[in-house]
Amino acid sequence: MLTLQIIGGLLGIALIGYLLFLLIRKIFRVYWENFEFHIFSKKILLIESIIIVFTILGVVVSTSAQKNNTDIWNGYVLYIIAMIIFIGLIGYIYKKTDFKYGTLAIFIVSIKLSLLFIIVPLVIITYLIGVFDDGSNKYVVVKRY
Repeated sequence: MLTLQIIGGLLGIALIGYLLFLLIRKIFRVYWENFEFHIFSKKILLIESIIIVFTILGVVVSTSAQKNNTDIWNGYVLYIIAMIIFIGLIGYIYKKTDFKYGTLAIFIVSIKLSLLFIIVPLVIITYLIGVFDDGSNKYVVVKRY
């Protein structure tokens, strides 16, 4: 019974992934045919990543300042910078598209931002581990007395 549940779960994940792929391809075609606009371009992904980094830094700085009873406005400034960049992204999308497709694009960007909120910190942590890794794979052996 457990094997059938595992196989069913894997098939379900594969089906959801395939349907998501078809949806993304359809959205890409609609935006390209109507407006010659890439909603999944590297430029927009980079801007979204910058928004996420500024938001995460704002959270870290403001919570650290609240714990230490210091100035919390530094974190708020980072939030404001992230919001200004996001408003600029919204303006860029509406400039490239019309109101109906622009609103749909903002919804898609919001979904992408929520997914990037998970992925970007993991990428940063992986990069930092690679930077600070000394290259040795030594294990610590604990011996009994």
